[in-house]
Amino acid sequence: MACALLAVYLIANFAPLLEPAARFVLPLAAGYGAVTWAYHWPRRLAGYDEWVYGSYGLYIWGMPLQQLVVLAGVRDPWLLMALAVPLSYVAGFLSWQLVEMPTQSLRRYLRPPAKPRPVSGHRTMRPVAVERMPEQQMWQRWRFSGDLRDTEIR
Repeated sequence: MACALLAVYLIANFAPLLEPAARFVLPLAAGYGAVTWAYHWPRRLAGYDEWVYGSYGLYIWGMPLQQLVVLAGVRDPWLLMALAVPLSYVAGFLSWQLVEMPTQSLRRYLRPPAKPRPVSGHRTMRPVAVERMPEQQMWQRWRFSGDLRDTEIR
């Protein structure tokens, strides 16, 4: 199905009369292809967790490295992609290995999170249903439960 959608896109993209239809076919082909690719990912690569470590770095380092490649004089978009994507992935992987992983070991020096205090039952507030007041349609009364049992707040 993904191959058929890709073929329809290529035909629609290069036929001048069908070119507007290509805009609608490409998202379908790309989405279906991405889901198919993810579902049929090779099992020998699924257990290799090192692939994941460069993915967020690809997002972080992608734009700065693309701009550096453009500043180096590359103007062809395909060559730009062929150079910038591997550079960004390698930079992201190195960023994970050299910066993020070592800083995660510093967590032990952080203060532990505060333990939640138990809520005492004598000072809790609970809503009380009241009749609607004409001048204040959205007003609601609250009563204290416990030692201030009959105190109302308006």
